Amino acid sequence: MFTERELLDAIKECESAPSSYRSCERLAVFYSLYDRLYGSAAEAPEKHARNADIRSVSDSEFMRLIAGKDWADLLLILDELMDSVKILQPRLYDAVMRKLRE
Repeated sequence: MFTERELLDAIKECESAPSSYRSCERLAVFYSLYDRLYGSAAEAPEKHARNADIRSVSDSEFMRLIAGKDWADLLLILDELMDSVKILQPRLYDAVMRKLRE
């Protein structure tokens, strides 16, 4: 079997991986396992820890605004922004994507 920490780490790894059918499928399995074994994955301590960590990374206006927000909603907004950046500033877009792949 595996520990709660190992399962949370697997969820975190899948969430940060590039989107694909396989990664979404794995993430769904991990969420289901977490929900079944430890309660709601949406209320996992990891999620609350990430929000607390954001405030310690930077005190910029952006970081203050996103602290405590739902990550899925934020990612939709950032996805729209990245679509615009790709069109208006392709070199900047490529640089950001390169950093995300690292």
